[in-house]
Amino acid sequence: ILETYQNFLLEPLEDGETILDYDESLYTPDMSRTERYQAFRSSMDQRVSSSKNPNAKKVLQAMRDFVLEFENNDQSDAAASS
Repeated sequence: ILETYQNFLLEPLEDGETILDYDESLYTPDMSRTERYQAFRSSMDQRVSSSKNPNAKKVLQAMRDFVLEFENNDQSDAAASS
C-alpha cells in the first residue's frame, strides 16, 4: 500500500510548492526540504508515541519509516523511483 501511494506521501516533502493549504499543514512556505522532513519526523514520532492502539502504532511506524527512507535521497532520486 505504501509503495502504491508513494508519490502522494512524498509530494509535500519533496516539493513545497504542492502544498495547497498551509493553514492546515505541518509545513510553512519558507521551509526547506530538510525542514519539511524534520517536521514530518517530529509529527510522526509524536503520533506513534501517543497512539494507544497497538495496530495503529504499527501502521504509523511503518508509514514513518517508509517515508523517511527517502529523506537522504535528492529530489531527482525520489522522482525517478516514482
